[in-house]
Amino acid sequence: MKSVVGNDNADLYKSYIIFSERCTLKNIKVTSKNVKVIKRNSLLKHIKKDLLESLKVLNEEQIDGIYEKLGKYCLADDKLKQAHINEIKLKKVNKF
Repeated sequence: MKSVVGNDNADLYKSYIIFSERCTLKNIKVTSKNVKVIKRNSLLKHIKKDLLESLKVLNEEQIDGIYEKLGKYCLADDKLKQAHINEIKLKKVNKF
């Protein structure tokens, strides 16, 4: 991500690991303030809170530039989604 955006300022990046409401999250321990493991129904609340508490490190022009760079990664087709799922399954199998 940092290489695509062209900025390695750690204050710019947040990771949200999202699960559906049907999931039960147990014993989740995250030590980074920039990583959150949450359920989908609380995502908007967390993003708003993070936006309010974040330092303003980019101007509007920089934000627009990042938006354009990331835009092509937002529209994943079914083939790409399935490849991602298969890659995760493979990593899980190889872990054991």
